[in-house]
Amino acid sequence: MKKLLSIILLVLAMAMCSIGLVACVEDPNDGETGLLTTKYRSDDFYTVTRFIAEDDETVLDLGAEAKEGEVIGRIKKGAFSGNDTIKELIIPDTVTIIDEGAFAGMEALEKITLPFVGKTAVADAYIGETGEGEKSVDGERNFGYVFGTSKYDYSTSVTQNYNVSETGTYYLPLTLKEITIKPASDYTVPAYAFNGIKTISKVIFSDKVVRIGESAFAGCTTLKTVAYMANTGVEVGLSNKITYIGDSAFSGCSALKDKNGETGFAFNANNAVTKLGKETFKGAGLSVVVIPANVTEIGAGCFRESAVTKVTTSATKIGVSAFNGCQDFVSFNSQTENCIDLTGITEIGNYAFANLNELATFTVVGSVSDSIFWDTNVL
Repeated sequence: MKKLLSIILLVLAMAMCSIGLVACVEDPNDGETGLLTTKYRSDDFYTVTRFIAEDDETVLDLGAEAKEGEVIGRIKKGAFSGNDTIKELIIPDTVTIIDEGAFAGMEALEKITLPFVGKTAVADAYIGETGEGEKSVDGERNFGYVFGTSKYDYSTSVTQNYNVSETGTYYLPLTLKEITIKPASDYTVPAYAFNGIKTISKVIFSDKVVRIGESAFAGCTTLKTVAYMANTGVEVGLSNKITYIGDSAFSGCSALKDKNGETGFAFNANNAVTKLGKETFKGAGLSVVVIPANVTEIGAGCFRESAVTKVTTSATKIGVSAFNGCQDFVSFNSQTENCIDLTGITEIGNYAFANLNELATFTVVGSVSDSIFWDTNVL
């Protein structure tokens, strides 16, 4: 009889569980805080599936948070959904995949450190670099990709190009101001990576960042500081490891001004870049520009309509409209104001110094055609 009773009770318990699973299966997230990870059968790394912050937790280093022996390689979509406490997030360079919308809803986020921009570390410096049969630049390489396309409180919409004509719209935290890119190996900031983002004010690179793709920061009108990690700490400017700066890379960065203490921008005297491309700093806020000796060519429209006033360079080639429309321009390769010294220039494009400061009359050293100074007062 007791055996029969036990069987009946067991059957009843199973029936109750089938009706209300919540009562019989404990929710693994219920009341739990911290990092929740899963190791899928096909992976040799752990995936972050969810993070539940404690009420007063504002800084999160995923690498330090992982349990002993756990190597975090992926962050799943929605892993940080709705988090409203974390202000600084550090993603270790062991991560190789970040799903779309992994950081959606992080409405308090102010700083983020990432090993790459977008879904993976695959990146192109310019459209078509990877060749036929592959997507040269797609939405998965936009910075906004990891924040997703869903609107939430305290977010701002950002429409980013991911090539010349196609765009994606993402929602980023209004609070996000500072981004650090700290890759595991030599890395290219993808073409169009941050274009159109009007909230970030500071970007820091490790010395593993060796190339900056075309239009990478185009239209980032609030970007004030570009810096890199040196042995002595964070230094303003570009690392000497940078070998390539793409066309329009900092075009429209009107808030990006000369180095001033811990803010601004500066070229590295030991720069490995040999050419500044087309419209690289068009409309930028840079004023007194000292271009490193390694740079031999200034591309078409490179500083067009920028705030540049004085330029010192040993470049021998100057592209079409390189300084066209610089209304505060004062001098080129000269200690004397209102002087443009073209000694040593072997190639110079039309309108290179057109539409300069209409209140100034420039003395020109060297013989060149009038079209170079279209609508500029020269002697």
